[in-house]
Amino acid sequence: MKKPTLLLIAIHLLPLGTLQAEQAWQVDTELLHAQGNYHDSYTMNRQRSDGLRVSGEYQKQWGMRAGLVSTTIDLNASLASPPAVHQQNWLLSSYLHLPSSSTLGRWTVQLDAHRIENDTKQGDSNGVNVIAPQIRWASASAPIILGLSYAQSHYKDSPATRQYTPSIGLGFNQNKYWLQVDLYAINHLDPSRALGQSSTRGTDIKLTQFLSPGETWKPRSITVGIETGKKYHAVNMTNQAVYNLPMTNTGGASMTAVWPLRTDTALNLQLNKTRYFSEQLPYVPAHDFSLSTCSLQIKHTWH
Repeated sequence: MKKPTLLLIAIHLLPLGTLQAEQAWQVDTELLHAQGNYHDSYTMNRQRSDGLRVSGEYQKQWGMRAGLVSTTIDLNASLASPPAVHQQNWLLSSYLHLPSSSTLGRWTVQLDAHRIENDTKQGDSNGVNVIAPQIRWASASAPIILGLSYAQSHYKDSPATRQYTPSIGLGFNQNKYWLQVDLYAINHLDPSRALGQSSTRGTDIKLTQFLSPGETWKPRSITVGIETGKKYHAVNMTNQAVYNLPMTNTGGASMTAVWPLRTDTALNLQLNKTRYFSEQLPYVPAHDFSLSTCSLQIKHTWH
């Protein structure tokens, strides 16, 4: 058993340069840095990520997003060679808003495409392709958002994994609070590669409190979240992230705070602790472990 160590530092740098956009366009840039430590893992020690995402929306009707997150996982040198895994997660996304008078709300259709590449020599975590459409309906008369997403993940030498994720968001107490619930049904897993599982079920629950403006140090919002159940090769449709490593997510907790640095710039600080179960490997037994992470994200809007 490894002695737990937890120091996760996240630094966000403001974008350099200036993006020029027509008045009809709103352009957002997001920069991310995150670090994490694995506890009780026989094979992994530390993780760090850096990312950039750029998105543009035209007249609040349709938009696009592109991003890249680069991750390095430091491995246990006595058991692994090479001593680290380097991974790149690419994202392309587009969406369209469709107002609907007949349903008293607005529909949004979205399509995400992911590509994941890393330098591992074993397993199927390299060369992963994911197509993930989703549809959402936002009520025009009440703080309610309903959603349904589908993700088809292609891992080499395995049948396509299919994920269905219904979701609901509700505002209450004069919209000072927002409750978000996402259900994960992941099917068509290959039991020989998915720790004996042909399917997994999980739930993400997040509660956000929006705070009134105050002192500079006071955040704009605070979110607490919990993960329950099991998820293997999950696709997070909210964060637009793919979890491709061969381990089962067995639950976790998170806390997020957002500070407005100025009218067009916000700072996001997030702390996570997630539990996992890993398969048996040569000289390594199957075991439970956890990952503690801290990340900082700066988002800037160019009008």
